[in-house]
Amino acid sequence: MKTRKKFPMIELLVVISILVILMALLLPALKSARNRAHAVTGVNNLKQIGLALSLYANDSVFYPWPQDESQILPGTPEKGRWWQLLTGIAASGAKFGYPCLPMDPSHGGNGSYLGLKCAAHAAQQTEVGGALPTHYLAVGMSVFVNGAPWYAEGSIGITGPLEGGSAAAVRPERVRSPSVKIGVIEYQMERNFAGLGYLLDGRYLFNSSSSPSIGPVHRRAAGVLCFDGHAGLMDVLTHLNAEGGSREPEIRKKYFASNKN
Repeated sequence: MKTRKKFPMIELLVVISILVILMALLLPALKSARNRAHAVTGVNNLKQIGLALSLYANDSVFYPWPQDESQILPGTPEKGRWWQLLTGIAASGAKFGYPCLPMDPSHGGNGSYLGLKCAAHAAQQTEVGGALPTHYLAVGMSVFVNGAPWYAEGSIGITGPLEGGSAAAVRPERVRSPSVKIGVIEYQMERNFAGLGYLLDGRYLFNSSSSPSIGPVHRRAAGVLCFDGHAGLMDVLTHLNAEGGSREPEIRKKYFASNKN
């Protein structure tokens, strides 16, 4: 009777070692490919938002306005938020406008929840639990910036609050350097704050508040959408992470001071 040849232990260990080495080599490449895919998704979503903003502005003459959460949505008794102006759907599910962007149907028809998502934000939740309404933030501004109204010459934002009247709403023709100025930016990774879907104050542009602010998402970068509709990744640690200090006026002027009289 022939005896079956045993598999030597040393050969088994060699095979296992080779597999471990291959896994160690492949895992970083797979992780890098996944991160690149997330970044591409984020940029594509921002491009869709850019198209939606263009459609809205062509129809309404100005960009979605106001950002004031106390506003009453057109044709409804409900108060609304900025992104609902683009989905055209109130929190109750009532339709009040043309849907420029898709909503997420898994939240009972609430138009605050944007259907454009990036897997990089999948684990993020609001401060009270639950999914973030949107993975993107419109760059808005408070009523006064350095003592001037938000809609004044050199002020910041694609939108502003109710004060000032519709004549003060940001319009495409009033945007300075639209290929450089940022109107929408990707939500900061380490923030778990519901917010209202926009940046309220210039301090938040430089990570100096616990409210929604700018920070890296894809390693050092985050997706940005400029007023002219082009989107891409920006190294926000290098270009935007001023945290107040001496660079704040420089960054504010270069990337966010979008309005002109």
